[in-house]
Amino acid sequence: MLAAILREESEELFMEHIPLPEPKNGEVLIKVLSTGVCHSDLHVVKKHVKFPRPAILGHEVFGQIVQISENDKSVFDFAEDDFVVTSFIMPCNNCEQCNSGLTNICSSFFFNNRLNGNMLDGTKRLQDKVGQEVSSYSMAGFAEYAVVPISAMAKVRGDLADKSWCVLGCAGITAHSAVKRAILTRQMEGAPYKTAIVIGVGGVGLFITLFCKIFGIENIIAIDIDDKKTELARDLGATHAFNSAKMNVQDIKASLPGQGAHLVFEAVGSAATIELGFGLVSEGGLITVVGIAPHGTTASFEITPLVRREFTIKGSFGGKPKDDLSAVIKLAEQGLIPLEKIVNQNYALKDINTAFFELDKGITRGRSIIDFANKGL
Repeated sequence: MLAAILREESEELFMEHIPLPEPKNGEVLIKVLSTGVCHSDLHVVKKHVKFPRPAILGHEVFGQIVQISENDKSVFDFAEDDFVVTSFIMPCNNCEQCNSGLTNICSSFFFNNRLNGNMLDGTKRLQDKVGQEVSSYSMAGFAEYAVVPISAMAKVRGDLADKSWCVLGCAGITAHSAVKRAILTRQMEGAPYKTAIVIGVGGVGLFITLFCKIFGIENIIAIDIDDKKTELARDLGATHAFNSAKMNVQDIKASLPGQGAHLVFEAVGSAATIELGFGLVSEGGLITVVGIAPHGTTASFEITPLVRREFTIKGSFGGKPKDDLSAVIKLAEQGLIPLEKIVNQNYALKDINTAFFELDKGITRGRSIIDFANKGL
């Protein structure tokens, strides 16, 4: 199969033909139809996040099952030829976190995959043409075929789904989980959640904006340094938009409905945007940090207001495959997620370095995908 491999000392991915991987029990082999191009992959390419190389990245996939064991067919509701969307989180369903319902922070996934590039059993499925083992970043979707744990995917209706649905497996579930849990937290506290700010309306931020609208938040404020991105956020449900490169925090807050936002979602992963969120949240408000920052990044804020004004700062990582992925797919099948507005770039696998360059330089609008039917020029 053809795969894009990230080698040891390079920020470039190389097109190579490598052996087809073999799934084990509890896994399937899928033919990859599309894979999202995500900032998390870019963090690995730029070495902002450590990951063992050589590696195949690509962690949000839409594809079709081509191989599943007879044992798994009798246990799981999957079959060959099923169309599926994969979750970038691959829970083991056995560790302490999974047994506590926290499948989005599965300990086995973090140790085996994110630290060591392995599948959940601690071994690799991939090797290059000379026999060197190759790490998998989640299911390694920048290749024509991928091995995926059954715990990390959901079936979709083939007559409805298209290749843009791959982005539901990372950006979609991350945003859904963040908004859902923030609202549940406010409801349990009996606190209002009429106003939400989304800082950074790239791929994940656009989904957060959309889910705020779907979940009935009245005032949705999009903040970015790119007016084209805030225009797209307005098209997806934002009621207000501000350019933080042109306005300071005091002016933005003065322009908000009310005295700050009940909910703030930070979807960039930088000290500046987290600190901006701290300055825009209302008294007693909740800041949910979603953006992944380069290793070692820290943010600062004044302690006394944190205590006296009862601000809450919470991290939110991904989503739970069983709950969030199924819910997001259902919303897409109902026509409530206009992916044609969110996915705006389509690349061939051989053009993947261009896709990452444009993502890195802020040229990308919304989300990009690698379309395996697209052979390029």
